[in-house]
Amino acid sequence: MKIVEIDQVNMDMLSDLAPGDVMENLSRTWYHGVVVQDDSDERILAAFVFEFKNADRDDMTTEAEIIWTYGYGTEVYKPLLEEYCEQISAQKAVRSYFEFPDDEEHEGICSFLLEEGFKTSKSESRDVYVTVEDLSEMKLSKKEPPFYIKPISELTTRQYRNGIVDCLFQGRRGLVEDLAWISADWFEPDVSSCIVMDEKAKGFLLVHKTESGVLVVELLFAFSIDATKDLVELIKFAVRAAVEKYPPETKVLLRRHNDLVRALVEKLFPGRTGEKAIQGEREERRPA
Repeated sequence: MKIVEIDQVNMDMLSDLAPGDVMENLSRTWYHGVVVQDDSDERILAAFVFEFKNADRDDMTTEAEIIWTYGYGTEVYKPLLEEYCEQISAQKAVRSYFEFPDDEEHEGICSFLLEEGFKTSKSESRDVYVTVEDLSEMKLSKKEPPFYIKPISELTTRQYRNGIVDCLFQGRRGLVEDLAWISADWFEPDVSSCIVMDEKAKGFLLVHKTESGVLVVELLFAFSIDATKDLVELIKFAVRAAVEKYPPETKVLLRRHNDLVRALVEKLFPGRTGEKAIQGEREERRPA
């Protein structure tokens, strides 16, 4: 068996195995992959795709999330995990974690990671899925949004970049670890909304459409004078735009990555829960 690190040059070697939603991210800054290949025919026996978190932040420790796995059996998982550990050690990650669906497909990898020191538990997924039809049933004010709520398609490149820098300066990047490098066209231009005051972006609701067609709310943050009120206006604008643009069955992913988002999802969609999931984590050896 041989180990191959996945990068932008050779990422296509996973195209027949990894879902499109995984493949589209492999060229991004903090996503990495590693595979185990058969020596004789170069067949892929196992693979990990993972993302570094907080890697460019001095005020937080670096972590790594295992996003996707492929393969079966300890004999192929073992060298895969060893290479993964080398890579995260080089990045000075101090914690690894994952969340996988609680299904038969993931039983093997979860059992292996448990044996390798990961603490695992079964719980509700952090992700809640709704549909555009659900959005259309939300009881929203019929009032037009304030003049300063606009789609990001109306921002200049400079306005967008400066607004993003302001978000990052305040420690907000939502789900987008590489927000500093992501261009505006990665987000849905007419559904993603922003606050524009004095010709400056003062907040965003950014939505990305994945390869599979799921709408992911990637960032929701406002730093205008009346930020709480303006957050509501950002949501109303994006909801109306999504209902106008997408079929009712279109899925929308709301990731409850912190207490604020969890409370917001509960308020907007009371009683909605995530699917059954297996979550795991392991403290990694701290670099000297």
